Amino acid sequence: MTPSDVAYILSGVYGITVRAGHHCSPLIHDAMGTSERGTVRISVSNMNTEADIEALIAAVREISKSVEAAT
Repeated sequence: MTPSDVAYILSGVYGITVRAGHHCSPLIHDAMGTSERGTVRISVSNMNTEADIEALIAAVREISKSVEAAT
């Protein structure tokens, strides 16, 4: 699944806003081997609650399980 697909699902289905892409840091993507597709980035601040983080984790788990089921 592409980072943009994951970001789209998180936003549209779960109401969680993240960023997908290269995030103005192409050199680190070269080093991590993610240059071709980029990554999904979350930004956590003091405004986020524990429930926000738990919701994100649950959403990522559900997305991951749906990918596993499709393969």
